Amino acid sequence: MLTEGYFKPVGEFNFDVNRAERAQQVQLLVPLLADPEGRLWILERLGCPCTVDEARAAEPFHFVFPLRDLFSADYDACRGDPELEIEFIVFYNNLFGMPREFGADTVWRIQPGGPIRHPAAPGRKGWHREFLVQYLPPEDTDRLMGIRQLLDTEADALLRLRRHIVTIECKYRSSLLREQYERQMSMGRLLGKRLGREFFFGLVVESPRDIKHARIQEPHVTWQEIEQRLSRG
Repeated sequence: MLTEGYFKPVGEFNFDVNRAERAQQVQLLVPLLADPEGRLWILERLGCPCTVDEARAAEPFHFVFPLRDLFSADYDACRGDPELEIEFIVFYNNLFGMPREFGADTVWRIQPGGPIRHPAAPGRKGWHREFLVQYLPPEDTDRLMGIRQLLDTEADALLRLRRHIVTIECKYRSSLLREQYERQMSMGRLLGKRLGREFFFGLVVESPRDIKHARIQEPHVTWQEIEQRLSRG
């Protein structure tokens, strides 16, 4: 026989039941990074080797694809000019650690001799495995698919400083996966190289067990610490 009166459904949606990392970030990290003193606080806590003035002057961004968008801006600026296209290909082959003119007439083109191809274009317009294997051995195909994945990697938060580029990965009620960590680090290193700045990485987590779960030792702060910092004004 069913009993009644024990089950009480949650009466309201609020931050006690919220599980979305983005909502938590907007609630806590966005206002923290909007304040120069908040930027100084978190960069000092993470151990970023910047000056106090650099930390206060840092420009924050949230939910961005920095490597892809920089690449896209360069791509749009050179598309249609044959000489600029070759320079663009050489520049990014160098950034990606490929030979100087690697794939200049094949994988970097929509068709041989045709317009340049954007690796992260949606669907079959970009680099996809069926296209790449026409020209490349398996190891090079895997490498270029990995580059496409880095172009598609989002930074939860990014701080642009005079000498550093800082990315912050946020985890809330979910574990940091080793693959996520390695992808963020690879993207960040390429981004730092592209911008001529030192790359620095930090985490915002629910508890230090997230760090242990991913088997890493990276600087971090907790959501509770950020909430306490905001409450002090």
